[in-house]
Amino acid sequence: MSGREALAVLGLAAADPRQLRKAYLAAVKAVHPDKPGGDAERLRRVIEAYEVLLARPSPAACPPPRPASRQLEITPAEAMLGGAVSVPLQGGGAMSLQIPPGLRVGDLVAVSGGALTVSIIAADGLAIVGNHLCLTLKVEKSILSAGGDVQARTPRGPLNLNISPQDGARGLVHVAGGGLPERGHHPRGDLLVKLEALAAPVFESKARVLLRRFAASWAA
Repeated sequence: MSGREALAVLGLAAADPRQLRKAYLAAVKAVHPDKPGGDAERLRRVIEAYEVLLARPSPAACPPPRPASRQLEITPAEAMLGGAVSVPLQGGGAMSLQIPPGLRVGDLVAVSGGALTVSIIAADGLAIVGNHLCLTLKVEKSILSAGGDVQARTPRGPLNLNISPQDGARGLVHVAGGGLPERGHHPRGDLLVKLEALAAPVFESKARVLLRRFAASWAA
């Protein structure tokens, strides 16, 4: 999806970070499959558009960077499970901080002398969008067309998924309650698995293998 298409999906004229998240949340609410008139394919496109615009922000719309001491960067797994994280300190060094599970982007974590603003960075093929955990899973083309069982790796451990032909056709599996845990005013999120076909293996005939080995031996 191009940047222009992504802007159109979210109804934006420019990738202004101040409006992007607001437009994304409104679009998710409008097209979520659990809502009347919702549609999983439209939800997949909304998520893809958001990821495209996050990865390619408009330089003119980017706010000034915050001081490193005011940011708490965590991974999706840390956001889901909580635990001990290392926070860089100005002037060098780091401190260990215990964080609760279920932190969202923009939440504040109290530390000595102030608070840190949470930022969740994509890692290990995982991303957090709002309350939801998003991951990409590569599966055999036969499963996309006919359905079947696959296993996805999540921060909570392996998860068995039964993919229907309908899931494969739309390229998305929606697992209710599989996202960030409920915390404060934040509701429990869902797991959104984007399905992609594995690349077909390159077939090499026995004769071609023998010829390649012969050529290598001759060159040696």
